[in-house]
Amino acid sequence: MLKNKAITLATEKTDGIRVCVMRSIHDDYQFDLWYQALAPSKKLIENYVIKKKWSWTKFKKAYLKEQKNNDLYLKSLIKLIKKTTAANLNVTLLCGEKDYHGCHREIIIEKCLELEPKLKDLLV
Repeated sequence: MLKNKAITLATEKTDGIRVCVMRSIHDDYQFDLWYQALAPSKKLIENYVIKKKWSWTKFKKAYLKEQKNNDLYLKSLIKLIKKTTAANLNVTLLCGEKDYHGCHREIIIEKCLELEPKLKDLLV
């Protein structure tokens, strides 16, 4: 199954493989894999998260443009999700945002579903 949550929340056994999709990390963050390439650029983070100058629509458009050639990472993530699900484990996407909606994790999941529609059954 594919889960997602804020990296600041407590680690749970049900998290399975914890995949960080953030630009930068802190020493106290706990994760198994770091897909930094799927993180938004500093410019996007600054305009959307920090300064709140951009709408979700503008951020999403800019993020998708940045990620245009990152299908390799998405395909790798999809493969990981399939393998862990087959082993009765989960994959949890981690970012600093507490709410999944309005976070780039939402876009990552949408893109994974475009590449592999069967993943819809694996979303938690």
